[in-house]
Amino acid sequence: MKVFDFLKPVRLIVLSALIFCCSLAAYAQGDAKLLTGRVTDTQGQPLIGASVLIKGDINRGTYAGADGTFSLDVKPGDVLVFSYIGYKEQEIPYTGQASLNVTLQDSATDLDAVVVVGYGVQRKRDVTGSIASIKGSELATTVAAANPLQGLQGKVAGVEVVQNSAPGGAPQIRVRGVSSFTNSDPCYVVDGLIMDNISFLNPNEVESMEVLKDASATAIYGSRGANGVIIITTKQGRKNQPVQLTVDANVSVSQMERYLDYADAGQYLYLQNRRVMAQNAADGTSISLPYTQQQIDAAGRGTDWQREITQLAVTQNYNVNLVGGGEKTTYGLSSGYFNQEGVMKSSGYERANVKLSNTYDLTKWATIGSNISYIYERRNSQGSNLASALRALPTAPVMDPDDPSKFFGPVDEIGKSGNPVANLYYNSDNYTNYYKTIANFFVKLEPVKNLVFQSSYTLNNSNSEGKSFLPKYEVNVDQRRTDNELSVNQSRTFNWLNENTLSYSFEKNKHAFSALVGITFQKTTSQDQSQKILGMPDVAWKNRDLWYTGLGQASTLTGTTGGAVFTYLSYLARVNYNYDNKYLITATVRTDGSSRFPVNGRYGTFPAVGVGWAMHEENWLKNVGWLNQLKLRSSYGVVGSDAGIPNNIQTAYVNRVNGVFGRDPASVTTSEVLDMVIDYGLHWEEARQFDLGLDFRALNNRLTLEFDYYIKTTANILTNITLPGISGSTYSPLSNIAKARNTGIEFNIGWRENRGDFSYDLSLIGTTLKNKVVSVNQNLPPLENGANVTKVGYPIGGFWGYEVLGIYQNKQIIEETASIDGATPGDLWYKDQNGDGVIDKDDRIYMGSYLPKVTLGLNMRFAYKGVDLEMDLYSSLGNKIYSTRRQTLGVSPYNVTTDYLHSWVGEGSTNKTTRVLLDGPGTNNQYSQYYVENGSYFKIRNLTLGYTFPQRISSKMKMRNLRVYFSVHNLWTATNATSYSPEISGPPNGAGIDSFDGTYPPSRMYSFGISIGI
Repeated sequence: MKVFDFLKPVRLIVLSALIFCCSLAAYAQGDAKLLTGRVTDTQGQPLIGASVLIKGDINRGTYAGADGTFSLDVKPGDVLVFSYIGYKEQEIPYTGQASLNVTLQDSATDLDAVVVVGYGVQRKRDVTGSIASIKGSELATTVAAANPLQGLQGKVAGVEVVQNSAPGGAPQIRVRGVSSFTNSDPCYVVDGLIMDNISFLNPNEVESMEVLKDASATAIYGSRGANGVIIITTKQGRKNQPVQLTVDANVSVSQMERYLDYADAGQYLYLQNRRVMAQNAADGTSISLPYTQQQIDAAGRGTDWQREITQLAVTQNYNVNLVGGGEKTTYGLSSGYFNQEGVMKSSGYERANVKLSNTYDLTKWATIGSNISYIYERRNSQGSNLASALRALPTAPVMDPDDPSKFFGPVDEIGKSGNPVANLYYNSDNYTNYYKTIANFFVKLEPVKNLVFQSSYTLNNSNSEGKSFLPKYEVNVDQRRTDNELSVNQSRTFNWLNENTLSYSFEKNKHAFSALVGITFQKTTSQDQSQKILGMPDVAWKNRDLWYTGLGQASTLTGTTGGAVFTYLSYLARVNYNYDNKYLITATVRTDGSSRFPVNGRYGTFPAVGVGWAMHEENWLKNVGWLNQLKLRSSYGVVGSDAGIPNNIQTAYVNRVNGVFGRDPASVTTSEVLDMVIDYGLHWEEARQFDLGLDFRALNNRLTLEFDYYIKTTANILTNITLPGISGSTYSPLSNIAKARNTGIEFNIGWRENRGDFSYDLSLIGTTLKNKVVSVNQNLPPLENGANVTKVGYPIGGFWGYEVLGIYQNKQIIEETASIDGATPGDLWYKDQNGDGVIDKDDRIYMGSYLPKVTLGLNMRFAYKGVDLEMDLYSSLGNKIYSTRRQTLGVSPYNVTTDYLHSWVGEGSTNKTTRVLLDGPGTNNQYSQYYVENGSYFKIRNLTLGYTFPQRISSKMKMRNLRVYFSVHNLWTATNATSYSPEISGPPNGAGIDSFDGTYPPSRMYSFGISIGI
């Protein structure tokens, strides 16, 4: 892709920052000497990033590198200040020594580290809810990932991450399963701004990520909390911090992780013979086989269409981060550029971003600040070429042998899917540009000690423009277009959010109390339009400067416009009480009003309470030397969701229909009926959740355990219902109709240790999940979406179909048993469950769910001196996949999978694989067990080997630190699934489907990177 003009100012900013910081690094005064040393904790563990400053001069300082070492120019009389979050600050006068090793004492333990909660922070020891905190460095798995959520897989219990391998693709996130029929995505909060999507966010900008899972943690977000909340804090400068510049560069090469097993040319001819053999066996005929063994051998492998439309893909990822701060200010400037080619040709993603952040203390009690970001994105898609490549006949060449300048195209020789390479060539001229500006401004006032008022105003302006040019062409009668066509789509979304909070806290004797109240306002306005026109000039095809509808045939211009406006008004409050660091309670309530609902159901109130008992603080455990923490916590609350409701739900559309009244058939009367029917009793989905948890730390915090058991019941689930024909409307209105329940356990077991120069960190993360629809109102029938059916007593979107007894071996069995009309020997034999002699929907059985029963993640980190090794393993167990890709095989002429090499060709030949169906689907295209696959898998998700140069070497190059690394992403996957990937996303009532175009093929990525700190 072409790098756009926007990068020019980015380059200037980065160059200026480099010059500025290099000049600081070269700074020296008179008799200054170089001091080297190492900063560690009481166990000898290096404190990476520990601050080393000269007291009274914030422009002179540095940070400890990856091995805890530092170097700094100092003078006699200087006082060095060593500090690190969670440790006691230490001041040491410089007395002329050449080296200095410093051990920092814990200010307490990890329990005093703070985690971000809604509208504030809490000490980890005081948290009563279920919150997982992940550092940005843990998410940056050194692989060039476009989205920070990709790094969550296997790192947080209770969170399922379904990867999306498309360039710039966003993974699907499920926090504690699915709780809705329409949308179970979590809510995202980035630096205070509530969002539905964060695919634009640069992973390199993330400082920390908190996942709020239970009601006590998410209730502060009320109607956005039913599916969990993910809070993201981006990198900021710190006070009294010397200027620090970090440059990261990463280049990756990706290849297809696997190709599907479809027949090659010789195998395809052999399958034609097996088709005739099966036909002879079924009909008692003796038709000659169409191909000899010599012809089959001569055909060879033919054309591998999957490889013709895929490629080795290069990804580039560059990031620059500049931070610093003084006594009254903090500042940060970051920029990034990301360019990812897709392994499927003509697909790609490009992003550039710049962010500026700062704070300033106007007085001792007043602070102002801002965060301003600009993001540019560009996406190119490749359409439906994957389906074409899988179906095309391998016996056909790419180009016409008689005229190599033309694509080969006879339908009977290449298949009805057409020529995949031609399809790629003629249907991939498209792009979509996105422009996003996010600006946050805040003021923080503390007129009285511990009484804090904060007000923030955030603007989020997003614009997009997409264009697609489809040229006229002809490969064959089925693969052609008769005119040039241009499509143009534009959209704009403007969102503003104003949040105002007042908090107060105090401590007295054994009592600690804090309270927060607030009010928030939010409004979102969106507009979109699309146009399509024919008759574009031929010269415009490859010239995007001519992609304007004014050049087409005006009489063919069509288009639509749309838009929406919705608002929120919210009131929130939270109270925390701590007695003697033993007994904890958190009470939260939020009331949300949403314009999406009818007036009667517009407001919802969502309360929650959490309690905790720090047993290790009791006298009978306080003196147990090996025990660091034993805390029991529990919570219960109600949170809501309106994610499945369209913004125009209250707009009534009118449709004209004709009807005959009376006895005269010619008496036609035109009438008007409502085309959109509204349920005026519509209200929030409500998730009631109980959580019981245990936090355990022992052996000087080397051994850790977090355990949770939860029950989450979601009532008033929204879905569309079908109205009777007498209503005159074809619209399916939304209604609150169902209740579903998720239960499960979560655990995170960790062990970390340091032995001299060797250290390691291990964590095992596990989750179990059981999902069930508890009830459906109004005796409504099951909600069907192909193989996905939602039914009381079973999981949301579970797979339903016929039980398969085997393969019909002869006509006698077909005549003596219940069967589907048209069944032939060699077809699937379905079981008549109710014994009524008919195979119909009443005979379907539950075949499994796309939801895993168990997920496991094992994360390992090893370090010896400057060498570090990182390995992440992940496994999903108990989930199923339904393959409509296999189910829809068999319409002539299409290619088929290689399992048909062992197909049925006569009585007793096999009872597992049907006859070859190259001339029609027969009766085998019914939803059945035959197409259900075990979706369980195990994979080595990431393997990284890195080396950090010793401080004595990097300091000579005027660098704070220097690290190089090599990594492999998606190194190996073990699964019995026949799809490209066992990870298949989708809506709650439509996930887990392996379709021809359902999944972008995953890739194996090899990366080399370098990180420089100045």
